[in-house]
Amino acid sequence: DRAADLGAGGEGAIVQAQPVDDALEVADHRVVALHGRCRGVAMGQAVLLPEAGTRVLVERPDLADRIGHGLHLFDAERVLHPKAKNRAEYVERLVSFLADRRITLEVCLSSNLQTTPTIGELAKHPFGKMLERGLSLSLCTDNRLVSNTSVSREIELALTHFPIDAKRLKTLVMTGFQHSFFYRPYAEKQAYIARVARHYDAVAKQFGLPG
Repeated sequence: DRAADLGAGGEGAIVQAQPVDDALEVADHRVVALHGRCRGVAMGQAVLLPEAGTRVLVERPDLADRIGHGLHLFDAERVLHPKAKNRAEYVERLVSFLADRRITLEVCLSSNLQTTPTIGELAKHPFGKMLERGLSLSLCTDNRLVSNTSVSREIELALTHFPIDAKRLKTLVMTGFQHSFFYRPYAEKQAYIARVARHYDAVAKQFGLPG
């Protein structure tokens, strides 16, 4: 009774979600039936996130704990909702909604550069704006094989191209664990996260990073 992930992607796809009850119509002419809670909503690189994200999240905020990519989050030109008279305000409300609800965005730097070459260079990735706005973020690979990367490599790229201090680095790493799809009971997940935090602190101390 629980969906782990809802993919709404595809080249040039536009999600026109109707009010979300038991099912959502998504791109690629597929219908994905959802019964219960969807832990992750993949609204990534081709999907118009300001449009689709608002419809899904505002109408049913219980659907998502995390969102894949969110690459076009700040792109007001992609907003297609007929009631959005002021596109910039529409995007601003969505960004505030994500920040207030602490819905995590999975940022995939290498993958985004490959699939969306219009970004140009990594420093222009919206990850910088996401950091400025205090959004809940985690660094992910999207895939390891095609992008030839790892989580460690993605962290290195983020540290090289964006202003991330030791405190923010720990937050990025721990957010990935805190909002992970953990299949065991909640108490076990909390114990696991606590072990990860202790290990992180030990490694940080070993390399002279402030706690």
